[in-house]
Amino acid sequence: MALLLELAQYLEDQTALKKGTTLFNSLPASPDSCVSIQVYPGQRAHRAFRSSAGQPVAERPRVQILSRSTTFNGAMSASLLAQSALDGLGTTTMSGVEYLYIEALQPPFEVLPNEDIPAQSKLTYIAQNYEVTKRVA
Repeated sequence: MALLLELAQYLEDQTALKKGTTLFNSLPASPDSCVSIQVYPGQRAHRAFRSSAGQPVAERPRVQILSRSTTFNGAMSASLLAQSALDGLGTTTMSGVEYLYIEALQPPFEVLPNEDIPAQSKLTYIAQNYEVTKRVA
C-alpha cells in the first residue's frame, strides 16, 4: 500500500493529476476522465552477495496506470502524462524509501471491453504497466 500512496503523491507533485479528483487507487463511477494506479505482483526480488536467505536487497513490484476518458485522445493524454513522470525515473527517495528505477514495460495500450468494462461503454480506457525497483530497508 505504501508504494501506491508514494507513487500517487509523486504523480500529484509532478503532473496535473490530483489525488481524489483525477487520480485514484481504483476507478470510481465518476468522473468520466480520471486515472488509477493499481499495484500487482512483479518479478522475484534482487539478491546480492551480502544478502542472506529471506533478505533481498531490492524488490520489483509492478504497477498499472489505467486512464479513462470520453475520448481516445483524452485517455491517451492522461496516460502519456503519467508516462512522462514515471518512465525512466532513476534513483529517487519517496517517503524515506529509495526507488532505484521505474520503467514502462510497454507503450500505452487500449483496453478492450471485458468483465470490468462493458461493450456498450462510451468511455475509452488506456493502460500501461511499469516495473518498479526499490531498495529493501
